[in-house]
Amino acid sequence: MTTKVSAPPGPRKLALPLGPLERIAATVRARYPGLRADAAAQVRQNRHWIPLLLAYLLAWAVPVAWCWRLWGDPNNPLSFQPLVPLGVGLLIWARRADVRRATRRLDLVSTAESALRKPGDLRLVTAGCLLLLFAFLTQVSGIAVLGLLLIGAGVALAVFGRFLLKVLAVPLLFSLVMVPLPDSLVGMMTQTLQLGSTQVAGLALQKLRIPCEAVGTFLKMPNYTLEVAVPCSGMSILFPVLALTLWLLLWRRARLMYGACLLCAAGVIALVMNVLRIVLMGVIGARNPELAQTLHDANSWIFTALAFYLTFLLARVTGIDRQKVTVRRA
Repeated sequence: MTTKVSAPPGPRKLALPLGPLERIAATVRARYPGLRADAAAQVRQNRHWIPLLLAYLLAWAVPVAWCWRLWGDPNNPLSFQPLVPLGVGLLIWARRADVRRATRRLDLVSTAESALRKPGDLRLVTAGCLLLLFAFLTQVSGIAVLGLLLIGAGVALAVFGRFLLKVLAVPLLFSLVMVPLPDSLVGMMTQTLQLGSTQVAGLALQKLRIPCEAVGTFLKMPNYTLEVAVPCSGMSILFPVLALTLWLLLWRRARLMYGACLLCAAGVIALVMNVLRIVLMGVIGARNPELAQTLHDANSWIFTALAFYLTFLLARVTGIDRQKVTVRRA
């Protein structure tokens, strides 16, 4: 009679907690089990477009280098623009069912039976190329970005036609938020908001019984002088909050009038947040000038986040979900 000797059990592997990125990946795999296979199939099916896509991305190199003097400064009012492509991608993702239905409908009809598959012309591509050429001659970053966006939309129009492009019209229009404004216009608006914010903050400090005199962009107090510099003008809060609010409205597919009212409210909230920032600096500066200077030098994204959070709460209270436009099925 033989006895079977079992091997001693090995050490048990401890289950390590997943990191945040791993948790997100696990959630995506659980909710969309066939996402990786579908993506791989789409890449194989459209691999002939990869060289054109790489050439298009390469064309962005010089305009991005021009724009980086604006985008690389966290206190610049246009520093949010590199995040716009992420917003465009999320808007397209939110409309993936519409894109799928439109694509299915295009597959069911033939070119001879319907004008749906009729490709668009190359006028948008031509206009984009001319703008890009003009931008390289003048080295104007805004025109270069606009030209590249027109080229991308024009290629989609020429390949897929007007029908499918209509489904993606809203995300493509939101991409225009990425176009840098002229420096002269931004400078004029910044100076106007500097002077206005200084005057309003000076009146608020006087109401708080703090002796204060507003002279240009300076708030003069008995033992402290506060300069409302360019980072405190409010532009670096106003522009990102308006862009985020517009994205929220497009994501929720809110009605036009409701969206216009919420955008106006978002602008007011952003400007009030900036004035409160200056008033707080004045109150602290009367007692602790060093702490006030620290608040002055703080990144504007903190106040941008607070302003947009208040805007988001206002949208929830006023019922943004009840303002959705009914979307017809393709």
